Amino acid sequence: MTKHILAALLVLAVLPAFAQTQIGLSYMNELWQSSLNNPASQSEHRIVVILPSIGNTLAFTGPTYGNAISEIDGKTVLDVESIIANLEDRNQLREQFQIGTIGFSMQFGNIQLGLHHTTKFDAFLDYPKELPTLIWKGNAPYIGETIPLNNDLQINGYHEIGLSGSIDLGNINIGARLKYLSGIGDLSTTRNEASLYTDPEFYQLTFMSDYQLQTASSLNYQAFNDFELDFRFGELSGDKLFSGNAGFGLDLGLTANVGSFEFGASVIDLGSIKWQEEVKTYSSQGSFTYEGLDIGQALGGDSVSFEQALDTLSQIFEFEEGSGSYKTSLPTRAFLTAGYNLSNTWEVGAVLAGEFYREEMNPAVSLYGKATIGPWLRLGANYTLTNNTFDNLGLSAVVCAGPVQVYAMTDNIISAFDPENSRYFNFRAGVNVALFRKDAADIISDDDPGVRF
Repeated sequence: MTKHILAALLVLAVLPAFAQTQIGLSYMNELWQSSLNNPASQSEHRIVVILPSIGNTLAFTGPTYGNAISEIDGKTVLDVESIIANLEDRNQLREQFQIGTIGFSMQFGNIQLGLHHTTKFDAFLDYPKELPTLIWKGNAPYIGETIPLNNDLQINGYHEIGLSGSIDLGNINIGARLKYLSGIGDLSTTRNEASLYTDPEFYQLTFMSDYQLQTASSLNYQAFNDFELDFRFGELSGDKLFSGNAGFGLDLGLTANVGSFEFGASVIDLGSIKWQEEVKTYSSQGSFTYEGLDIGQALGGDSVSFEQALDTLSQIFEFEEGSGSYKTSLPTRAFLTAGYNLSNTWEVGAVLAGEFYREEMNPAVSLYGKATIGPWLRLGANYTLTNNTFDNLGLSAVVCAGPVQVYAMTDNIISAFDPENSRYFNFRAGVNVALFRKDAADIISDDDPGVRF
């Protein structure tokens, strides 16, 4: 079972799966969803019914799908040698997936209030090149060397119920959102130091570790090669919607209008979750030497087989089980935006964003333009630099059929046409019902033929 799970984890790092920060929402201020990036952003309508939506972002370094998959004799196979050859010294995977279920927003004078529910999944993995190499090729390439095996991991899911409010003070809007968080499950490292040394004469394995894995409602561990991962993401039962694994989050934002310019600043997801139900902690600390495996015989070829490598690792891992509650922080994001209205039809601007998570900071900068085409369509495009990638062309569209808004956006449309060579995938789509536009009397401008819906 273990080898299948490890193989799946390695493939996840290179797959363009339904897998950081969705820049496009920041300038889609015709939608309630733009308030997810800045709670001071008010909808153009007095009443909005928020219907289901789905969003996902996947970013990774190292090998791409094209590096990982090869055609041999007409069959698609996993190319392990190519994967290893394209690994960086440190490799990272980051995924955010969310399903919005339902919510609403209402305007009372200059105050807008909203309530929504979303189920979220976050994943972060940072690992050295040597770790998958050891799993697939054994320790033959590292005889006489001390190799790092430390990895930083966090995978969790939770329900979010958010209550938002913003006030229009004329040229300035101020907004905040308080969020109740109910944890579904978590799997995360708090200490992650580990290394392995193979003696060049006797092939003794010396494993040094200071490693701790904390879990909540997700892992049943018996031994290295005997564990069950039970992580039912998206579970909507009452005990998960209001579980004992709970916490709070806070969003803060501000927007300001100066003539044709609009500026914004926000901080999203300040907060944490305290995990205290079904909690287990697995710790390994010290130095372990293993002599029971005849590695010399196993090295009959150029490397140790995959299964033999796992057998070796299952012997040298000695985890102690413990318990006790713990906290995990949310991935905090910050946005700075600046837009300029060329006319009622055209707008251009820029977005500077950053995510702070697991002691990592991932910045992004984007330039955008958007156009209003009649009363039923808005189109936008943006160019973004993020995740050490420079070919991210984004597109967005909002189609309005009466009060129904159907929207879709991506910060990297190129990945849809070239998934084999992409390392950044991003999209969001959903539906709203928007009623009673606030500036209905000014829909048609004498100075510009563009019509705003």
